[in-house]
Amino acid sequence: MTVLAGCSGSSPIQKKLGNSAPWISLRDKTETTVYNVVYTEGDVTLSGTYTLVVNRVDNVDVTLRGKNYPSFTGYVATSSLVMAGGDTIDTKVLCYTTMQVKASYCKAVTGTKVEEVTAEYTNKDKVYYTYVSDGEPVTDEIKIKDFFSTPYTDNTMLYLLARSFPTDTTSFSINMPDFKSNKLNSVLLNKTSSTSELTVGDTSYGVATIELSINRTFPGKGTPLKCYVSNQAVGGANNVIVKIIEGNVTYTLDSVTVA
Repeated sequence: MTVLAGCSGSSPIQKKLGNSAPWISLRDKTETTVYNVVYTEGDVTLSGTYTLVVNRVDNVDVTLRGKNYPSFTGYVATSSLVMAGGDTIDTKVLCYTTMQVKASYCKAVTGTKVEEVTAEYTNKDKVYYTYVSDGEPVTDEIKIKDFFSTPYTDNTMLYLLARSFPTDTTSFSINMPDFKSNKLNSVLLNKTSSTSELTVGDTSYGVATIELSINRTFPGKGTPLKCYVSNQAVGGANNVIVKIIEGNVTYTLDSVTVA
């Protein structure tokens, strides 16, 4: 995999991501962003709410799925998507301030189908995971490389990655494991616009437009996920995504609080 450093030179993207993360100074406070969600398919329209909560912790014991991570320093992010029809997706991810992921959990309920993934990343060469579909667990591993030579991320933190997109970078690729197919794909993040205007409700934002595309042959690349990131602080938070378009699902910012 080739990592593109953008237009400004040779600094590794890992260093840029860590320095660009908007929560680097978020100590003793919690950032909460809430989105209105609309899903459309044919004549069907469903509404929902997506909530993302980010905490910056320093030398604190944190837990994920009953496992303790002592003296952890970094970000703890949880998210919850609740749709009117009853479908839900809940996630939790731990990552260092470098944006290197340490552990993640995702549970998706779609009708009667339940899927869960718990993953833990070693510092060097593997991610260990358990994937459960309708009660049937599969435990396995995927090879990765050292984060500081070949960076990687997790599906649960793609929005965090988009918000940490360096201002002097136009595009970069990063590895991401696919636990359903037990393989390593890559995600291309491409800034298609640095400054444009986007109106959300009664507010007009100057935004950068970032597309995220998964590089895979099966089941195909699909439609890029598109994030519109505000160039100005919103509700005391920086680099806030004010709108997300993910196929036939649209997320529109409702509120931001830092407290």
